[in-house]
Amino acid sequence: MAKRLNQRVKIDKRLVSFAILYDQQSSKSKNQQLQMAMVDHQLKLLDKQINSINKKYAKNEIVICVGYQSHIVINHLHKNHNGKNIRIVENPNYLDSNSCESLRIIMNNIHNNRIIIIDGSMSVPERVYNKLTLEGCHVVVSKEKNDNANIGANISSGDRIEYLSYGGCQECKNILVLCNPRAIHYMKKVMATGEYKNKFIFEILNELISLKYIIKAIQVKDKISQISNMKFMKSRGKKYEIYNR
Repeated sequence: MAKRLNQRVKIDKRLVSFAILYDQQSSKSKNQQLQMAMVDHQLKLLDKQINSINKKYAKNEIVICVGYQSHIVINHLHKNHNGKNIRIVENPNYLDSNSCESLRIIMNNIHNNRIIIIDGSMSVPERVYNKLTLEGCHVVVSKEKNDNANIGANISSGDRIEYLSYGGCQECKNILVLCNPRAIHYMKKVMATGEYKNKFIFEILNELISLKYIIKAIQVKDKISQISNMKFMKSRGKKYEIYNR
């Protein structure tokens, strides 16, 4: 029992850089109370991500890319996470670009070969971090078959990803591990050209795969939910308090 407990609380002492994409979070709504409740809940998700990272990784840096309502996010971070190793960068063109552009801005501020990329709208259980390996490149996917049109991975033997696409076999959970210096260098080089400004991260991963870089899947049973739209808030009804601000 003691051995199992030690495995749960194992702390990684290597420097790990976390890239959190938080530039296009809340969907707009005519209902301002619902809109602000959405912002409030997503900030709580961000708190959870930061706390989980600091618990698992003794030596870490967190770079957060903001965009929509950046002043609210920045004020929240200064108030609640002052003194932590967190840097904030901004994508001023978040309305006219996609996730690759925000990732480019973040990666220009990271000088490390161990990077974990997380979508800021994901609710990630702490135990998922224990399954992440800091060798090579990996994408976290659901063990269950993807039964919707979300981005999924098509996986061959040895958990090797063949390609990523909408409706792919196993749903991607927007957590990416990059621990391959050559892959990181290539991504920075390509994104710097502006070619991927309006593309999504899965598209540049497909480019890496086409160039014979190995990207493997980390399959998890844990429920990792994306909380990024008003439909989610409405579906939860009274579970979340609607704030007047």
